[in-house]
Amino acid sequence: MAGCKTIKTARTRGPVPSWPRGPSLPSVLLAWGIASLFAGTAPPFAGTGAGAGMGVYAATTLLNISSSTTTTIMLDDPSTSVFSLPAGTMASFAIAAPSDTAMSSSSTTAVQIMLSVCQVPLSLQNADSTTAFAFLAITPTLFISNDSSLTSSPGPNDGVTELALTKAQRKNYAVQAFVDGFTDASFTSTTSGGGIFIGVFAPNSTVSDQWTYSLSVTSSTQESDSIILEPTAGLRVEGTDSSSALLTTRAYPTNSTTPAFSSMIARTSILSTTLASSLCFLQNGLEDVVSSRRINQTTTTRNTAQGYVKTQYLVEGLRNGVNYTAWLVETAADGSRKLYPPNYFATQTSTSCQLIYDVPLCPLVAYAVPSPLSVTPEALISFYSTNLSTYLSAFNRTLSTFPCNDSTGDFSPVATCQDCLDAYTSWLCAVTFVRCTDAPEGSTVLEKANWSDSWTLPSTTATGTNGTSSSSSLFSNEGKTEWTSTIVRDNPTASRTSSLSSDNLATSFPSLVFNTSFTPERASPFPYAEVLPCLESVCELVGARCPPLMGWACPRAKGGMGKSGYAVLKEVGRGERQVESYGEAQNGGMVKESVEGKKRDSDRFGNVFCNSLGSDMLLAQQFG
Repeated sequence: MAGCKTIKTARTRGPVPSWPRGPSLPSVLLAWGIASLFAGTAPPFAGTGAGAGMGVYAATTLLNISSSTTTTIMLDDPSTSVFSLPAGTMASFAIAAPSDTAMSSSSTTAVQIMLSVCQVPLSLQNADSTTAFAFLAITPTLFISNDSSLTSSPGPNDGVTELALTKAQRKNYAVQAFVDGFTDASFTSTTSGGGIFIGVFAPNSTVSDQWTYSLSVTSSTQESDSIILEPTAGLRVEGTDSSSALLTTRAYPTNSTTPAFSSMIARTSILSTTLASSLCFLQNGLEDVVSSRRINQTTTTRNTAQGYVKTQYLVEGLRNGVNYTAWLVETAADGSRKLYPPNYFATQTSTSCQLIYDVPLCPLVAYAVPSPLSVTPEALISFYSTNLSTYLSAFNRTLSTFPCNDSTGDFSPVATCQDCLDAYTSWLCAVTFVRCTDAPEGSTVLEKANWSDSWTLPSTTATGTNGTSSSSSLFSNEGKTEWTSTIVRDNPTASRTSSLSSDNLATSFPSLVFNTSFTPERASPFPYAEVLPCLESVCELVGARCPPLMGWACPRAKGGMGKSGYAVLKEVGRGERQVESYGEAQNGGMVKESVEGKKRDSDRFGNVFCNSLGSDMLLAQQFG
């Protein structure tokens, strides 16, 4: 390549993610050829609203480009062109300059140019490491010029040396590489410049096979055919068990048009991770896609403001112990599409945990809990809910002794008695409906830790005028470094679920019929790993939102590791978070996409740091 060219990328990556546990990533063998790439055989999407589940636009044109072609191909505005190039070759395109008759007020127009990888050479489709694709991020692929005096044939051998360009000329020339299989740029087309000239180069990565690309162009004066890469996630993985997963979208008003969401879920692979931002690949080249028939789509008001709902996907029939990737596409009324960053999750290996949601007394519960074999979700919810009403009634009676409805006697300028009751309910649900995941393989002994079994249910009676507790204060755990997110529960007496021991199962679940082949020992969920409740947003938030005279106290030493164990939130960058739009905030405004607080209970890479039931967002909004 002549001269020195500065490679620009569509967007940058965040820190290297910590992937969810699972087996080795499967290799992928693509079956589609260029002749059938857009023949209406795109993998199924699950979606709602106008445009949901749609495949490729009717404007898509298949181009037959030979390795010896030197002719510049003229592109319509808007248009999408799909073509294949042998490795080491390039194709040239051009968009005609605007005419004075087409542009009544000026002879310039902004044009969006988007290039996606649809298929990679066969020799790369079996790659077993992301290092096989490292060259994509540093190899110039998309060359653009809007000044014919610089070059009308941009490419690796166009003779343009960027270091020799003036500051003004650098606005008229760009060289870009792929990020996650996608790159885009916006250029102004002018009459004086002669239009826009595009070169697409297929990397010569020691392969001889072909690359397949999708090139889209659209201007602000034409119907939109654009793809917008959103910087933040569009989905939240609520929880998984060994065969199912529960995902939700952002919240939207019930009195508005339902967003045209389309979800896609597939087994995670090296190829799908490498091309995660290429909608062309996702719709036409992705394998091991979960059938839309196995995705039950509903709506939920869980963790939303009044008048808002979320779209909810229950994905069933998944394989146990497997990594999956989920994408969300949102189609606008003008035809443009938003592609959100993928969420990653792993199904559990064992059957110790069962996914439950829509719990009457604990509507924020939506995750897997310890479950004996052969117990239905309804029976499991009923079992865990046995004493909830009693605890809530007792707490409410104590709370009613405070002047909740008297503005002159409020105990806090920022919290109400309803806030207090809501915080206590979240805490009670978190410690009752234990969040469950796989115990590490080979776990047989409870790990050594500081115990706090002597700490029990906090008192719900006032302690007198001098009974203010000083042992619990928000954000009082700075400096503690030895927190763990999960605890192996193999000893029923040292867990929150002692009633699920093999000795107690017959009493806890009379419907279970045991015999020589189905014993209590086999039915018991032990051992499992508990995802501990979040100390700051679950336990300490009760103390922050309830009358000080109630004397609420949380355990201190490393969160405790026995029946009273807790974990803590962790800082998560904006690009690594799960979807965070919950609708209207408590202060009457709209929740911004990027709240100021940085601590979260999970990230979009499948890591769960503690069980917050959504209270991490309340903490971020109020104290961030």
